[in-house]
Amino acid sequence: MSKLQQHWETVFKTKDTTQVSWYQEVPSTSLELVNTYARGKDTTILDVGGGDSHLPHSLVELGYTDITVLDISKAALSLSKSKFIESSSVKYVNTDILEYQSNQTIEVWHDRAVFHFLSKDSEKLRYKQKAIEYLQDDGVLLLATFYKAGGPTMCSGLEVCRHDQESILALFAPEFEIIISFVEKHITPSDKEQVFIWNVLKKKK
Repeated sequence: MSKLQQHWETVFKTKDTTQVSWYQEVPSTSLELVNTYARGKDTTILDVGGGDSHLPHSLVELGYTDITVLDISKAALSLSKSKFIESSSVKYVNTDILEYQSNQTIEVWHDRAVFHFLSKDSEKLRYKQKAIEYLQDDGVLLLATFYKAGGPTMCSGLEVCRHDQESILALFAPEFEIIISFVEKHITPSDKEQVFIWNVLKKKK
């Protein structure tokens, strides 16, 4: 087990996940974006770093039928399975996104949890290559990261890499184009403010 895997196993085994900074009882922005960019209820959706998020189960309630939740922590995925009724619409994959392998292509790739933890250029480029490999042409990448202006520099004991529209475009161009970009303020369970930037990227044909 890598140090990073061990770190996240410890987090999810020892923390109350309703009190961690990223917790959302209703992931409203994520749901809105998926609903906007999914072509239908059978759209293939990958939730990167989904862990114990409510998003996949909210999507199932809305009728989506092909959701893959990927997380580096087995404990996070176990929590998700234990709290909700398991559904054939949801598959769980325990791996690092940088090592992800699948025979399925993705139409909507969602990430509110992982990309800002990638600090090395080599990691960011590998992430991009995975998105290129597995996203269908015209597929969309819904990417939320901590914002350069006002976002935190640490999360869950790890340093994070903050971004803005320019830094995301510089990395993901020319294979991707940004459709929209907007800033969102998230209030944590401890009533602190975290500033995110969302970028919706479309993979070019």
